Amino acid sequence: MVEFRLYNKLGCGYFDLIEGELEPKQTKGLGLLLAKSPTVLRGFLGLVWKEKKRVETLLSEAPKVVVHCEPRMEKVGRADILILFYDEHYSSRQAFVVEAKSIKRRGAKVNEKQSKGYEPFVREFGKNVDYVALTKTEAPVSEGVKSLTWERILRLLSDILQAKGRSMVANQERGLIEDYFNFLIHIKGGMKLYEEEVMSIPASETIDIVTNPNCLLYEQLAEEPKKENVYKTALYLAFRGKRGVMTHLYKVDAIIRVRLRHDIAFIKALDKEHEGKWDLESRLQFYTDHVHPKGDEPKYLYILNREEIITLPKKVKPEVNVQNSRPYYKLSEFFEKDPERNDAEYIVLKKKR
Repeated sequence: MVEFRLYNKLGCGYFDLIEGELEPKQTKGLGLLLAKSPTVLRGFLGLVWKEKKRVETLLSEAPKVVVHCEPRMEKVGRADILILFYDEHYSSRQAFVVEAKSIKRRGAKVNEKQSKGYEPFVREFGKNVDYVALTKTEAPVSEGVKSLTWERILRLLSDILQAKGRSMVANQERGLIEDYFNFLIHIKGGMKLYEEEVMSIPASETIDIVTNPNCLLYEQLAEEPKKENVYKTALYLAFRGKRGVMTHLYKVDAIIRVRLRHDIAFIKALDKEHEGKWDLESRLQFYTDHVHPKGDEPKYLYILNREEIITLPKKVKPEVNVQNSRPYYKLSEFFEKDPERNDAEYIVLKKKR
């Protein structure tokens, strides 16, 4: 076995050879992967269009594809990724303009001015152009711009790598997918599907509302908190009721950046995209009717799964009073039986972190 290292960094791969800052590196890497892996390109188009037949028709009728990373044009500037489809006679058929924000920048937005500013790059395609905003978390975008998250890219790569028909993906293609997947998840501070396992939430006054099956939502302000209280994405939320007691774990389906009263169209679009399974508009109505959130500032909304709820075998509480803070814990801590710290009724969490 031969291992490649670069600049004292262990476990390096092809994508570590790309020069530049973090955001351009991950963007160029995605472009290279789209160009070299037909499987990833097909999957990416599926995420954007969500119509398998339409994707297959495009790939069949426009077999010549150019993936252009960071093209530049005088007086226009630079685009991130252009995916250009041509038929056998090199007639323009379809273009995708991808504006990629760093996965570390939660809630980064692409506005209409940005997306339409790229029109000179794809003028030959006329109206056959899709604009895609690739960000860390879902957020409202201008009309005509499609929202896509890095988490979906990661899940796409993971699904391809874990598919039963592994032999269907050529070894060279599979190796490149694995390399880019590992490159993404090891970028410091941002390329994980979740950063902590369980976040504990103070909810003594609202626990009956937020855990109601008609709700199962949790919000927090989107402004950058103080460094010592930085919020991280979590796999589960645990709500602390009276005396700090927790009885259930709620799986996080998604985190979106939204203004509860302003972004109604975005909320309806998400419901439609998920085929009504989230029932987000109805749940938000229940939430605002009972919690009465003040103001309309941008907030991160945690959408909790209404089926994947874990009932803890014993009540759980922190060892010390954590008041209004939101400490993080390992999932295993909610099931440990430490005779020195646990009694007959409770599992006691040793300390917050």
